[in-house]
Amino acid sequence: MKATDIAAGMLVAAGALAATLVAFWPVSLGAETGKAPPRPVAAIREPMLKVSGCEVQARVISGEANCPELVLTARNPTDKPVHFDVTAIMMSQPPASPMMRMMPVPRQVWKESIPVSLVPGETRAIAVKPGRKVAGGLVLFRLQSGSSFITVRAGVLAPPKSKAAAVKLALPGAAQAGKAGQ
Repeated sequence: MKATDIAAGMLVAAGALAATLVAFWPVSLGAETGKAPPRPVAAIREPMLKVSGCEVQARVISGEANCPELVLTARNPTDKPVHFDVTAIMMSQPPASPMMRMMPVPRQVWKESIPVSLVPGETRAIAVKPGRKVAGGLVLFRLQSGSSFITVRAGVLAPPKSKAAAVKLALPGAAQAGKAGQ
């Protein structure tokens, strides 16, 4: 390669950069319309599930070590009593290794159906305590009722200190041994 070829390539790259900046920078700064740039939209902190005219919000609280808990706030703004079931599912995704080619798939750790009955205008907080510890990694809660669902991220939990504890937590049904239906 000659020095003239390298110089020509750099000249083309500089021209492309200049054309991109001229074309898009004024729009992103709001200079084209004279208005301030749009504000970023705030993230939804507490997702809401709407069921039978009621609103169910979910908030994760930290429970015991490696056992997050969920608080559901159900509100009935309608003028009639409502009864529905919300299915809560806790899923865990183990930490990813840098050597993995793809992310591990989350697996279901716990599931429970929660009946909710509300009179008109009532707001009720329902504490959901799975009682299952997870071995660490990403923990998600999925709430569903009928075809509607929301997913709440509980966070990334640290793995247990000892290898024996990690093996015990990873075994399905280890914490619920001897109970039927788990």
